[in-house]
This record gives sequence, C-alpha cells and structure tokens, in this order.
Amino acid sequence: MLKHEARLIDPTPEEAAGALSSAAVLANADHPDRCVPDDPAEWRRLARRVGRQPEGRQVWRGGRVTWRQETTSFVLAGWWTDPLGRKHLAARGWRVGHHSEELFRKPELDRRPPLWHVYPEFCCLRHDRDGTHLICACGCGAVGTPATLGWVGDRCGPCFDHTQEGGQVPAGVPGVLRAAGPLDWVTCSPDGTVVTAGARHVPAATWDLAGPNPSAPRDADPVPGTAGGGGGVPLPGRDLAVRLRSDGWSEHSLQLVRARSGEVVRSAALPALGQGMPGLAVSPDGTLAAVGRDRVVLIDLGSWEVIDALGGPPGGGWAGVGFSPDGSRLFVAGGLDVLACDTVERKRVGHGTVRGAFGQGHRKDEWVRHLAVDPAGGAVYVAGGGPVYVFDPAALALRAVLEWHLGAVTDLAVSADGGRLFTAGADGCVRVWPVRRLLEGA
Repeated sequence: MLKHEARLIDPTPEEAAGALSSAAVLANADHPDRCVPDDPAEWRRLARRVGRQPEGRQVWRGGRVTWRQETTSFVLAGWWTDPLGRKHLAARGWRVGHHSEELFRKPELDRRPPLWHVYPEFCCLRHDRDGTHLICACGCGAVGTPATLGWVGDRCGPCFDHTQEGGQVPAGVPGVLRAAGPLDWVTCSPDGTVVTAGARHVPAATWDLAGPNPSAPRDADPVPGTAGGGGGVPLPGRDLAVRLRSDGWSEHSLQLVRARSGEVVRSAALPALGQGMPGLAVSPDGTLAAVGRDRVVLIDLGSWEVIDALGGPPGGGWAGVGFSPDGSRLFVAGGLDVLACDTVERKRVGHGTVRGAFGQGHRKDEWVRHLAVDPAGGAVYVAGGGPVYVFDPAALALRAVLEWHLGAVTDLAVSADGGRLFTAGADGCVRVWPVRRLLEGA
C-alpha cells in the first residue's frame, strides 16, 4: 500500500533528501521489521545523483517477505527533466506484502521510463506494429507523445502556457484511483462516471468521476447480487442479477437473485469447471450466461439448461468470458489465447493470441485470464500478468498492447460508449484512460 507520495519541481538537495526521508519514515511506520533505513547519507547521495542526471529512478527495499502476513518497506525515487529544463522528482514510500513484491522487481520497473515513474497517472506505454510509444493524457483531453504535446509534467504545453497567463485549466478525469490495497475487481456505470472496485480483503470503494473530488473514494453502497464483490451481473431492465456461488474450490452453482435484497430466486449446479473462481458474463439481452474456467458452458436463463459450449481448450485455465454487443459471439480468454464462439451454432469461429505481441514476448506471469468487450463493438480487451492486450473483435487480430499498472491486472470494465477503459490491479490502483484516443494510430 502506498504510504507517502511527494513530487517536487527543481528541488534543492536538502528538499530532495527530506522527501526521501519522509517516504522511508512513513513506509516504516508501526512496522519494526523489514524497514528501509532512514539514512541521511544515502538520501544526500541520491540528491546529488538527481542533480547530475537528467532522468532516472532508484528503489530501496527493506527485506524479503516469506509469509503472507509479513510485509516489507519500499522507497522509490524517480526523476525527469521537462522541455523547460525543470527537474521533476517523485518520492514514494510503500508497505507491501508477499504477493505485491513483484511490483518492485527490476525488470518490472525497467519497463517504465522515468517520466512514467514520476507521473504514472498521466502516462502509459503503447506497443503496436510501429514500435513502442510513451503516451500522455492531459486533463484538457489532449492525448499524444510527450514531444507532440510539449509535455511539462502533469499537463500538456498549451495548458501550461494558459496557466502561466493566469487562465484556469479543467482538471479532467484522474488517471489513477487509489484503493486501500491490491484489487480483485472493478465495475463502472454505463456512462463511465461512477467506478467501484474492491477485493476479498479490501473494502469496496466508489469514485464519482463527475463529482467535485473525483479522486476521493467513498464506501461502496452494499447492493447484494450486483456486479463486483458479489461476483454477479445485473440483468438488463430487471431487478434481478446472476451470480456465482462457490461451494468449494471446484464446486460452483449459478444463482438468480434479487438485486437489492440478494434473495435467491433460482439456482443451478454447474458441471466441473476446474479449480478456482470461474469467469462470468451475461449476454446483452439477458437470455444467456457464460461461465468459464478449464471449460466453458452456456446457461439458457429462460430454461436454466446448461449447454457445454466449449470443451477442454488447449492448455486449460480459461477464465475471462464476454459477449459481443449483439450476443452472437462469446469471447473467451485464457493462457496465451483468445477464442470466439458462435452462441447459436456453439462452435469456434475465431482465434487470437498474445504470443510474440509486437516483439514484446510474454513473461511467465502474463497469462491472460480477464476479458472485457467494448459494448460499442470497437475492441476486445484481455489482461493478466501485466499488459492489456487489445484485439479487433471481428478477426481477433491484435491491435496494440498497453502497459499502465505495475504488476498484474486483475479485472477490466468498459463504459457503454467504449470511450473509457477501467483496469484494477495488484498495485492497489484503478487506471482510468480515454482508451480510444490512446489507441489512435494503432
């Protein structure tokens, strides 16, 4: 969990050292073990390095974690010089457990340029057939590379000039929404202005992106059976939702519940799907449900008949499922592949893969297991260990690879118009991006 964040422009050596000291002290607070030493000499050395080098980053680790209940401290410094010659320094202190240590592995950190480490809420990496691009998104709506935008830190060049002349620039939608810990799921309202995210051990929180303070979360309204923490999906136009119930690691049932009360209206046992929580999707017209793990089944929500849509796919481990906007296709993501299945004829009609994605290859932890379909029909998004892969829904050809989070992406959601993509991550953040503009040129 992020305990401290400070960003300074043209800091003196004393200010830089003080920011790092604060990051260490707050990351270590109330934790006697595995702490980053608050070493004034070390902070002064880093301050001198910041003064000499135009950009860079460095991380300090308090120790290794071997048990889930153990945590360790991290301090991360990143710095970058803008086109005006100003030095931007970010100092952050973290306290994380065993499953979040991967966020600070050197290969993971090296994949991000220094500007990303200083201003991660404004930056993402896009890989496509033309190469790798660092893309920035300004609150005014401008999206592009730092050079094309004249990027000066937290805004584009024209917005900076406007503020220098005394003008006001709209804050825009924040790119990062911070939660209390690693997240498992995220949902959004159809218009993309209300976002809710949470996890088994993290209280659900809601952000109102159209409100006066969009970055500030509030406790999520407890609505049993709705999408998110209950693992359910509301049925369109009805006060009902479909949700999964786990009666063991590999035993599952599908339930129809009243959205407000959670009262179970109907239930059906599911065939063996494999160990772990399956993925769940409901067709846009509310007539079909899809559940996927090592195999994928369709459920007719009129008769509650269970239909084996796909048997055991190669490699197993399928999890992400989603319907096309017209309900004629079911998309399934797992392993290194994405499949399309005709929901009428119950046969496979398309195949895509993340193998060799624009020369990026894949890491062992990058198996895709989460999927979201653009309701406007523009894209299919899949994710798992880190990047978000963007596929054309017709041919399942890979369009682009986007990197926003440190560590795993654990869920995705898309606004009804397809303009905003929301991703939850193990780094305890929800990323919010104008995805169509990020993909321009891809």
